[in-house]
Amino acid sequence: MKAIVTRRSFDALRLTLALVLLTYVWRIQDLVPGIAPLKLPTIATGAAIVLLLFDSTAQRHFGAACRHRVGQLIIWFALAAMVSAAASIDFGWSLDYLVKALLPALALAIVVPAGVFVAGDATMFAALQVAGAVFYCGAILTRFKVGADGRLGALIFYDGNDIGMLLVCTLPLCAYFARHASRALLRVLSVVAAVLFVFTIAKTGSRGAFLGLIAVGAYVVLRFRTVRVSTRLAVVGVSACLLLAGATTKYWNQMDTILHPTEDYNWAGKDDFGRMSIWARGVGYAEDRPLTGVGAGAFNFAEGTISPLARRQEYGQGLKWSSPHNSFVQVLAEFGFPGFALFLAILFYGYRAATRLARASLHRGPKARRRGELSQAHAAALAGYVVSGFFLSQAYAPYLYFVIGMIIGLDLTVRAEWQADDAELNAQLYTTQIEEAGLAAPEPAHGSLVWS
Repeated sequence: MKAIVTRRSFDALRLTLALVLLTYVWRIQDLVPGIAPLKLPTIATGAAIVLLLFDSTAQRHFGAACRHRVGQLIIWFALAAMVSAAASIDFGWSLDYLVKALLPALALAIVVPAGVFVAGDATMFAALQVAGAVFYCGAILTRFKVGADGRLGALIFYDGNDIGMLLVCTLPLCAYFARHASRALLRVLSVVAAVLFVFTIAKTGSRGAFLGLIAVGAYVVLRFRTVRVSTRLAVVGVSACLLLAGATTKYWNQMDTILHPTEDYNWAGKDDFGRMSIWARGVGYAEDRPLTGVGAGAFNFAEGTISPLARRQEYGQGLKWSSPHNSFVQVLAEFGFPGFALFLAILFYGYRAATRLARASLHRGPKARRRGELSQAHAAALAGYVVSGFFLSQAYAPYLYFVIGMIIGLDLTVRAEWQADDAELNAQLYTTQIEEAGLAAPEPAHGSLVWS
């Protein structure tokens, strides 16, 4: 017989995780006037902890997430963060960053799959991800104007580059719901959301987001094998047309600089505060402190205290305490080489778990292929993150670890669903064979999913 986990259509755990997503990723407490004093992120975190302590099913799923290969890597990465903070060049700063920002973000990768009891939950959270992005875009587009440089600058919590990356990573989910949403209206709204995201990406003027968009488009064309090639090409073609229609001349002039990197101020040797110069200093911090780095969240502090430029301050010269502008350099400089290796492993095995699940779904019928396509959408989000995140300080972005949590949750629940289906099929096949042989079917072993 089949082992089925049932749950109410809406419960406290779902509500809590929805609040976690909307507060940690899409910052609704900053978007809606008057609710910031409610401390919603703290409430959501506390509620999630309480529910995990008193919900036996959530505890079992939490344990399964911790035993998952990617979950284990997250735990080791959290330990590396603690070691890095303990050995930081500024212990107080790193400890504060660790407790308030880094560990809560990493916890999403374990707590989220603890609440994914059935595969349908992953679909619900993916829909909530799209809804949160729509709400954020609506809020910033109505409050902020494009500057003289043709770009949306400092926004709410994020800047234009950051939100460009997040929207690039959310676009594959729009494509998923445009095909598989349960109602026609929802499919139409998914297309509208995609149009809004592409329009907003054009307004950010982010070169990193533009490259991430190309990476996601290439991934959809080459890797979404559960979808016909013509459909994949149509999705990417429509997105490209939307970008062409929504972008200004200033935007394309900005994108044109990608083709002439040596003329940009970020090229090595052109500016002490260009990206390549900052990256070189970041690698130097890792070489000086290879095991622990400069400390969690302490890259900016290192720029102002131990960088080769820091002595300028002794002569009264101003100095910009720069961010790393590269998620990989950020981890390497702040955690050292062991933490950097763990970070790469999280991305690699998270991506592999998503793509393996998608491949396994190809021969299991339409329902399984829908699950596989959602898994592919999360893999595409990781591809977009890797490319866009190469130019941003987003190594500890809550969005990333929510996606990782979704991949873990999907992997656990979908494979458990398949195992239950296989066990039921085997039991039925065995019973049929016994009956055809004219024998009495034995009783199943107590607690077993298959006939003994």
